[in-house]
Amino acid sequence: TNDEILNKSSKTAARVFGRLKLIKNDLDIFNKLIIAETNSIVNVLAAFLLLKASGNIVAEKETTIDIVTLSESVKDLVNLPNLISQLIDDPIYRKHLFYREKLIIMIAKSDTVRRNGRGAESSQEEASGKLYAMLEQFKNKYPELKNLKIHGFSGGGAALQRGGGRVAEVAHNHGRIARYFHAKTIGPSLLTIQGHQMQILFSPSSIALNTLESLVAQNLHARAQTELK
Repeated sequence: TNDEILNKSSKTAARVFGRLKLIKNDLDIFNKLIIAETNSIVNVLAAFLLLKASGNIVAEKETTIDIVTLSESVKDLVNLPNLISQLIDDPIYRKHLFYREKLIIMIAKSDTVRRNGRGAESSQEEASGKLYAMLEQFKNKYPELKNLKIHGFSGGGAALQRGGGRVAEVAHNHGRIARYFHAKTIGPSLLTIQGHQMQILFSPSSIALNTLESLVAQNLHARAQTELK
């Protein structure tokens, strides 16, 4: 890629591309590429192409980057199970999952509610629950994905993230949803760090450690409750 031509065409694109080229120099600085408003398989495949063009490894054993879909509207949430099914059928995406062993679905908690009202919360849970339950279907269709886990990624926004601080509830809610939709297992929950969470996680070590222990314990409990129900 000619950086000079790209910079003349779009300074923003050149800046983003330049940052992506730095990833391979220090793998610890970047491990997720989150695609905002993901609504098509094209969005994800374009992300693969962008990473490949910037010199990063995708769909190979040495890959360290997870491609994360971010749903930000009820329309996107309703389409999410179908979108992930299409992606699983794509050989490049499936090969990438084979090496990463994790499928991360991120949901914008507040943006979906802001756009569509409080009822959007039910769509958030339904989309997550359906995907947790679809994991066995994916494994049966593609045995190479036998070690795959689905991780719910809470994009923050609700009072839980902006003032509530009870981070352990994220894993609890994901476990509850997985059980309701009869999923057989659930991967560890992920969440953004913002608001009151920062005060807890970056506070004196005793408080931070207690918070992290609570989060780990609730993740283990959510998985156990799902698998042993």
